[in-house]
Amino acid sequence: MACNYSFTKIAIKDLDDIITYISQDLSNASAAKKLFDRIKNTIDSLCKFPKLYKVVENQFLTRKDVRKVVIDSYLLYYIYDEKNNLLIILRIVYGKRNQEDILRKI
Repeated sequence: MACNYSFTKIAIKDLDDIITYISQDLSNASAAKKLFDRIKNTIDSLCKFPKLYKVVENQFLTRKDVRKVVIDSYLLYYIYDEKNNLLIILRIVYGKRNQEDILRKI
């Protein structure tokens, strides 16, 4: 059974910032839409198979159930709440950012 999903407030901001940057700063609305569609399709797939990706192992990560999926140049961090059948999108970040700093705050 497919799950429901939700975004943390910072994940919503991440997604908004990414799409705005691509569509407005880079003046490429088409690329922004394609990335948005890939992110949405990935989330839809994760809802069908939420444990598809391995748990992230990192000394800076306080949670031990965070998973990560790569979407183009971006990393989507999420957890799956099995009890409530809920996928929670924690962050969506550019892959070349300092991931240790990001993981410390998840």
